[in-house]
Amino acid sequence: MEEYNPLNETVLLIAVRLNRTRMAEDLIAWDANILPEDRMARTVTEILISRDDVETLKFLHIQRVNLLDHDLHNKEFPLTLAISHQSRKCIDCILSLKPKAQSFLIRRKYNCPISAAIRRNDYKTMEQLPK
Repeated sequence: MEEYNPLNETVLLIAVRLNRTRMAEDLIAWDANILPEDRMARTVTEILISRDDVETLKFLHIQRVNLLDHDLHNKEFPLTLAISHQSRKCIDCILSLKPKAQSFLIRRKYNCPISAAIRRNDYKTMEQLPK
């Protein structure tokens, strides 16, 4: 399950990239590693957010407790990625989980949910962020 193909992708990455939701959910349930990157240096979480695939993202969150509260390995917060990709369903899902205050702290310059919402003129998200 953790074998890589010649393009350096795992079975889980391929399933997510090809939108094979059921297969991806089975692999996640079988504890497949979600951290390897595809050819474009994206993790499973990043691909799901970029496609606004909220159902698989919720399943991933259930299987890997508090996933949405933590940094991805590239130091991007899932909420910041969702705002950057304008993935409305993922933004609403992440905010409904009430992310911890640490999720809004700036670790890298211009890299937090608030600055991403400002850059995207995303007023709806700015209004939803905790005050």
